[in-house]
Amino acid sequence: MKDVSERLDDIAKEREKFHLRVVVEDQRHVQTLDVSECYNLEKLPKHMSRMRSLRHLYIEGCRLLNHMPPNIGKLSCLGSLSRFIVDRRRGCDIDELESLLNLGGSLRIEHLEKVKSPMEAKKANLVGRMNLERLHLHWYYNLNEVGDQKLNEQVLNALEAPPTLKLLQISNFRHGHLPNWFNANFENLVSICFNGCKNSLELPAAMGKLPSLTSLYLRGMDCLLYVDNESYNGQLSGGLFRLENLQIHNLPNLERLSRAERSDELNILECNETVLESVAPYSSLYISDNDDLASFPSGVLHHLTGLKAIKIVRSRKLQHLQSDMLIGLTALKELSIRYCDMLECFPMGIFQDLNSLRRMRIENCNKLKSLSDSFGDLTALETLEVSGSSGLETFPNGLNNLSSLQRLTLSVGSCCFQILPPRHGQNLNVA
Repeated sequence: MKDVSERLDDIAKEREKFHLRVVVEDQRHVQTLDVSECYNLEKLPKHMSRMRSLRHLYIEGCRLLNHMPPNIGKLSCLGSLSRFIVDRRRGCDIDELESLLNLGGSLRIEHLEKVKSPMEAKKANLVGRMNLERLHLHWYYNLNEVGDQKLNEQVLNALEAPPTLKLLQISNFRHGHLPNWFNANFENLVSICFNGCKNSLELPAAMGKLPSLTSLYLRGMDCLLYVDNESYNGQLSGGLFRLENLQIHNLPNLERLSRAERSDELNILECNETVLESVAPYSSLYISDNDDLASFPSGVLHHLTGLKAIKIVRSRKLQHLQSDMLIGLTALKELSIRYCDMLECFPMGIFQDLNSLRRMRIENCNKLKSLSDSFGDLTALETLEVSGSSGLETFPNGLNNLSSLQRLTLSVGSCCFQILPPRHGQNLNVA
């Protein structure tokens, strides 16, 4: 059966190659070529530059594709190019983008470590692509590979983005300084992602001047210490403002967030627990994949009086929740605790005075043995879901006091609990 399966895969690959070869050789007037998600496609036909009428080329999801056909710059009508893969072969350099004056929409440029010089990158003239809205600049390195730091910083600075950009992502840039071309002219830029920029010590200073920035994603930045304006000795004019979503993932040395400005949603993933002590008045706090957090620092959430949602996911060493952990969070409406394998119980009094809490979800906390009787303090609770916590032995008596409860879902293995008959209009589910 294995031989048959392998043969079928080979046939599928050949069919893809044959189909593309026919398109190129017989359809010189094709305007759109979409080979997205052709997983087995290893290369595009080398004579694609003859398709002078081609306006749209989509190659997203072609995972085995590792270079472009030569001389793609001759496709002067091309307006959509989802990916450009830099290669050192003749006719596959990044300066092939120079002639593609009509490029717009979304563009992902890969293997930027293969760019030979900043002059070559400058020829791509990204800054002149006024129809471009989304740009992803991507380097590829092996785990411990670094490359030429000075050259790659020069290349990044030469790839200046157009002021019309709405979304920018820079991935796996392994060098110290992020681009110096950020300024207030990026009036439309709403989202920025720095992913895997392991050696970057600070964010570009001019980011604080971006008037429309609402989302900032920081992932895998090992050396980043600060995000806020104070961290850069006042260089960030006005701070990172107007943020609606700030996501932080795997920043092990991060020490402080913004104090001066406000963001609506904060996501903390795989970060040092001291970050929690500098959280500003966010409305949503999401903590995930933190294997160092055994308990919350005392009083760390008390000043977050505007917090409306807390989600704690995959904090695998989290054992204890202090009884005063949620004191003062009178605006809290949603609490979700999922995949916290070491959590054993909720302490007495933890839910006291949470008069706004509407929704609670407890999922796959396998060592959880009991729920606190202080559940009875949650008089505003409308939805309670407990699932996958196989160690749960007892359920709180305080359920009688949940006068607002509309939906109760219990799914805890073989455990069976007595449920009060539903009141009028209530929907109680037992799974």
